[in-house]
This record gives sequence, structure tokens and C-alpha cells, in this order.
Amino acid sequence: MLPIKKFKDALLEMYEAEARGEMKILMNSENELIKTFLENREKIDKLISETLGRKLDSIIPIEKCIIRISLSALILGEKLEDVIRSTKRLSQLYCSTNSHKFLIASILKIKEKIENP
Repeated sequence: MLPIKKFKDALLEMYEAEARGEMKILMNSENELIKTFLENREKIDKLISETLGRKLDSIIPIEKCIIRISLSALILGEKLEDVIRSTKRLSQLYCSTNSHKFLIASILKIKEKIENP
């Protein structure tokens, strides 16, 4: 199980890159969640967009980053319960009051799509 600090550090790093519009700055990251995201970026972003039926740009940047980090954790083999717990915690720290509902529902929907294409 990855500690919440790893999730938080990855989120802050990714959000900074997203806010600057310079995702390439993530290439130097040592965080395994960021590395996993970069290795699977096209697949992750396509899954988010197709499953949620929305363009990535229409998702609030911090929420988009949380979904990306959470999916990267699942790819790394983290347990779904642990990812959900971390997702909820990050949303409580950085998002509006009910964002965790959207984020968790999104992750569950994407995970289901992966398992049942």
C-alpha cells in the first residue's frame, strides 16, 4: 500500500505541471505514480474521456489530476479500497465538498470498463 504522502506528492507535482501547461516537466519525477502515469498517459486519458463521455479539458484540473493519479495507482497494483481511500482524502484536502463522489464514481466506472470492455 502506497502511503497517502506518495499520492499527495504526485498530485501536487502533476497539478503544478497541469496549471503551467507543461506536462513535460514531469519527465524528471522520481514519484512512481507519476512515472506510471507518463508510461500510460495516452491509455489513461483515453479511458477517462471515453468512459466519462467528456473531453479532458472539461474536467476541473485538480479533479483530473486526482483521477489520473488514482488510475496510475491501480495500474501499479494498489488495492481498489486503498485507492478509493486515498482519492477521498485528496479530494477532502483540495476539492469542493462533494467532489469525492464524482471522483470515486469515475474511478469505479473506469475500472469496470477496463474489466468488462
